[in-house]
Amino acid sequence: MKTIILVTILVMVTACGKKNTDSSIHSAQPLTQSEKLTVKQCVLNGQIAVRNDQDEIVKCADSCAQFKKKIPSDWFQKTIEVPEDPENQAGRKIKIFYYGKINPGSTPAIFFNGGPAASSHSSFSLFLKEQKVVDSKGKISLIYIDQRGNGCSSFYPQGSDSETIERLRHYGSTGIVADAEAVRRELLGTKPWISFGQSYGGFISHRYYKNFPQSLIAGVSHGNTLNNNGFSRIKERIRSQIKVMDAYFTTYPGDLKVFMALKRELKENVCIADPEKINGKHCGSEIIDGVMGWLGFHDEWPDLHSQIEKMLNLDGSLNWSAITDFDVMNTRYTNPNNRSSIAFHILEVVDRNVPPENYPNCAKIRSEILQEQGLDISDYNTECSTTLQFKYSPGLSLYQDLKKDLLLTEDFVSALKENPSIPFFVYSGELDPYLPKENFVEEVTQSNVFPNFHYHHFMFSGHDGFYSEQKVWQDMIDSSIKGQLFDLADSP
Repeated sequence: MKTIILVTILVMVTACGKKNTDSSIHSAQPLTQSEKLTVKQCVLNGQIAVRNDQDEIVKCADSCAQFKKKIPSDWFQKTIEVPEDPENQAGRKIKIFYYGKINPGSTPAIFFNGGPAASSHSSFSLFLKEQKVVDSKGKISLIYIDQRGNGCSSFYPQGSDSETIERLRHYGSTGIVADAEAVRRELLGTKPWISFGQSYGGFISHRYYKNFPQSLIAGVSHGNTLNNNGFSRIKERIRSQIKVMDAYFTTYPGDLKVFMALKRELKENVCIADPEKINGKHCGSEIIDGVMGWLGFHDEWPDLHSQIEKMLNLDGSLNWSAITDFDVMNTRYTNPNNRSSIAFHILEVVDRNVPPENYPNCAKIRSEILQEQGLDISDYNTECSTTLQFKYSPGLSLYQDLKKDLLLTEDFVSALKENPSIPFFVYSGELDPYLPKENFVEEVTQSNVFPNFHYHHFMFSGHDGFYSEQKVWQDMIDSSIKGQLFDLADSP
C-alpha cells in the first residue's frame, strides 16, 4: 500500500454533538503495547494490517532501527542536520534521514512519497522490486528521504500549545524542499537531479520546481495537481470515490452485500469500545473509515477483500469479531490520537489550498452530486460518510490565523514560463479516488501553453501508476538524456 493513503484517511474531526441514544457497545480484543506500535507503524507506512492463521499481525513495517537493516548493504544511509525554520539558519535544528545508491552513469532522482505524515519506507520496499521492471537498466537512481516529522527523521513537535503549533507550520512542503536541497548539495554539490513526487509528494515536486528550478533536470508529479478552487477539488474527489467503489464491487461483487449490511447496521448508536479515543468509542461509519484509504491501490484490493468478506456471517448477520479487528488495526490509528494528526491539519491550512471535509462542505457536495447524477453519497463509504452521519466539523479554529504558505496555480505557471529548458511532467489515473482527472483541468489548461509542460492521463491505473506505468520512468530517462546527464561514479 502506498504511503499516499494518509492524505485521505488522517481526518481529524471534532463532534458538533452526537445523538444521546443508548449505544450498542462491542468490545474489541485489546492489542499489546508492542502490537499497538507495530500496527501504528504499519498504517503510517501505508500497509494494511492483517493477521495470519497463527493470529500474528503481519504485513506491517518494522521499527526504524529494523527498517535500516533492510536497506541494501551497498547503499548509503545518512542523517543531515537542518534548521527547523528554513528562514532561520541559526535557529532550532532537526535531523533528516535519507538513503539510496547512485549508480555510475545514471541520473539521480529524489523521491517524495505521499502523505503528509508518512515515511518513505513502504515506497522503498515497493520500488526495490518494481524498478527492476520499469527501469530494467537502472538509468534512474532513486534517493529516498524521510520527510521532516516522519520515519527515521526527527518527529513532529508534540502538543497543541501555541508555540508547538507555530513550530509545526514549518513542516510543510517548503521545509521539505529546503531539506532536499541540503541533501542534494551534500551528495551532488552543484549538479542537478530529478524531483519525483507521488500524491502529496507531487505537491512537493511542484514546490521544488517553483523554489529551486536551477537544481532540477526535470520535475515529475504523479497523483497531485494544483487547485485554486478548493471546494471543486474535494467535490470531484468524493465523486471519484463513488466511481472507484463501484469498480471495486465489480471486482468483488460479494463485498457489496457486506457493505449494504454495514451501512444498514452501523447506526450512530452502534459502537466499538476504544479506550484510546477521547470519548472512549468508535461509532457508526467511524468503524470502517479506513476502507476508503486502501481503495486507490489495486495491489491492496485482495487484502482488503480478505478482511471485508469476513465481516458478514453465513446467516447474514455482522461478524463483530472481524469488524472490531479491522477497526482496531486499520481505523483506530488514523483517528485524532495519531501522533501526526495535528501536524496534518496544520499543513492542510498553512501549506495547501484544501478546504476541510466538514459538515457544511460535505452537505453541499451531497446536494450537488444528488442533483447532477441522482446519486446519494451517503449510500457509499466516502471521506464524507462519518462527517454526514454525525454532522462533524474539523476543529481547525486554532490554526486559521497562522501565516499561510500556499502554492497557487499561477505561482507554478510563472515558474514554467521562466524556465523553458526544464520540463515538468504531470500524470493522473482513471481510477484514482483521491485526485481524479477532473482536478487536473485547472493546472493543465493554464500550463499546456508552455512546451516544457507535459500531462498524461493513464486509463488503466489509479493512484498507483507512479510505480507501474512505464511512461513515467521513460519520461525521466529521456529528460536526463536530453538534459544534464552526468557520471557519478565517484559519488557516495
